[in-house]
Amino acid sequence: MNYEQKYKQALERAMKLALTGNVSALAAGEIFPELKESEDKRIKREILDYINELANLKNEKIPTEWLDWLEKQGEPEDKGEISDGYHTFNELYSYRMLYNAAFFNLLPKQLVHKSKRHHDGEECFGGGWFIVMANLPTGQISNHYELKDWDLFQIPEKEIADEWDGHTPQEAAERLHKYLLEKLVEQKMLDADKVIAWLVGNIIDFEDYVRAFKKDFGLC
Repeated sequence: MNYEQKYKQALERAMKLALTGNVSALAAGEIFPELKESEDKRIKREILDYINELANLKNEKIPTEWLDWLEKQGEPEDKGEISDGYHTFNELYSYRMLYNAAFFNLLPKQLVHKSKRHHDGEECFGGGWFIVMANLPTGQISNHYELKDWDLFQIPEKEIADEWDGHTPQEAAERLHKYLLEKLVEQKMLDADKVIAWLVGNIIDFEDYVRAFKKDFGLC
């Protein structure tokens, strides 16, 4: 079963029900985080309700320029254009995709692949997307991208992708960290003790991680 596709379909149905009033927006937001009303939207909605109430009491019409101004306040409608002051989400996702392609293109071909279908044979997100996957010595990592970026990944293509092992973004990041650190130690670019010190300082649940690292390199 393609759980990602099923979730997407359920999300779209909940969105339509919330818009028609058959399901409250609050209830939909509790089930689907993507539908949860932001603070900006809540405040704008409450201000509009208050202004409408006053206008109705005075039997007056709300000036259009007031509504236009209020609509522009708060966070951008396009979440991708939200910025941390330096980069927007769209820019950061683009950087991630480019770094991902550069890295995967340099890995041994037997470790990486791309596919337009998940391991169950279903198209990624119903079509228009593809998955890239690497089975590193430290574990599996993967990402999805739109088909417009397909050719940037010069890696082997598979009819269907390998089965996803259930890794979370945090687990994928830890596997990448470990892979990088092990490579640096192998190439004598980092002392193993310095790597362990780095692990202790940067990973919350580091005890098992450090123990495995020491075992891999015969340090215990």
